[in-house]
Amino acid sequence: MAQRNQKNQQFAMSDLASRRFGMLTALEPLEERDQGRVVWRCRCDCGNEVLRYSSQLRAGVKTNCGCVPRTRLREDLTGQRFGHLTVVGPTEKRANKRIVWECRCDCGNTALVQTQYLKDGSTKCCKDCQKINRPRRDITGQRFGSLTALYPTDKRGRNQSVIWHCRCDCGKEVEHSCAELQRGDYISCGCLKRAAEVKLREQTTHVAGTTVELLRDKKIRSDNTTGVTGVNMYRGKYKASIHFQKKTYCLGTYRTLEEAALVRKEAEKCLFGEFLGFYERWNEKATDDPEWAADHPISFVVNRDETGSFHVRMSPALM
Repeated sequence: MAQRNQKNQQFAMSDLASRRFGMLTALEPLEERDQGRVVWRCRCDCGNEVLRYSSQLRAGVKTNCGCVPRTRLREDLTGQRFGHLTVVGPTEKRANKRIVWECRCDCGNTALVQTQYLKDGSTKCCKDCQKINRPRRDITGQRFGSLTALYPTDKRGRNQSVIWHCRCDCGKEVEHSCAELQRGDYISCGCLKRAAEVKLREQTTHVAGTTVELLRDKKIRSDNTTGVTGVNMYRGKYKASIHFQKKTYCLGTYRTLEEAALVRKEAEKCLFGEFLGFYERWNEKATDDPEWAADHPISFVVNRDETGSFHVRMSPALM
């Protein structure tokens, strides 16, 4: 067995002498061993000398001293035509480790294109030619909600989307891009939104800068993460807040959900409870005496002291 190993080692040492492996020529083996492996001194075609394992040379893993970049051209596209593009040659740029080619368009412009886009036909010309030759989608007469597309304009929106002149069912004319109309970003000139806002105001009661129905509503918002209205997670803790009269009051941050929920409930009693109770009493008197209600509108003023406690002032005075 020892004689066989010695014979194999002698074969490995003499077998590679003067042989070429890519750009490397094996010169001589070294006497030192690296974990039992034979190390060869090699000369690269560029003139540099390097050390390589015999296994690396045989496997073709190391074929130069490093003077040639690792990324090699699997296929040289130089001179080939793809649509209106003629490949000039590869560049040093890489996109997702893929070669980017310098190409010349028939119009004279230069374009940088990846191999895959050339071969699958995704890119056939430069960007300027793409804008000119891009087919325009005809949506004349099509309806998008209450909007009817009349004709395209010379204007361009985001991503060069054509701006269309449209007429709303209410008679007003507006302009929106084709992409916006097809996505449903706009379905009217704004009249539908205004009508919805008016309808909402008619169906709700607005008094002293707040909406009575919203204060009575106990529904939890869909974006709530704790299951408690007015309490949300904030940096691993629970942050409590309350919104009243178009103003948000921060109630503090707490370690447990129970603490934050208790603080929020107390604030609701002070603000929502006080206001709703006062409004009910005022509304009863206003129903019996509309003239008095016109002369005595509700005033509900909220103040907060340095300790964070709420204080309210209500008027008119109710017996």
